[in-house]
Amino acid sequence: MKIARKYPSYLRFEEILREKGITSYRVAKDLEISPMTLSDWKHDKSKPKLEKMIKISEYLGVEVEEFADHKEVSA
Repeated sequence: MKIARKYPSYLRFEEILREKGITSYRVAKDLEISPMTLSDWKHDKSKPKLEKMIKISEYLGVEVEEFADHKEVSA
């Protein structure tokens, strides 16, 4: 039986940070985004607005779609 579960966009953000050796603090500082914005995203309280998501994706060199919530299917 396959089970679908939500794969929050912040988890993908963290994976990309690990792959690139960057901290969320560095992203916030370099892009002049409040660390609270990233903290709220991490704790699923809110997500950054689209223009901030675009800035983050450009900074990290990935498509903004990388941060779309999607479902992960496991067997």
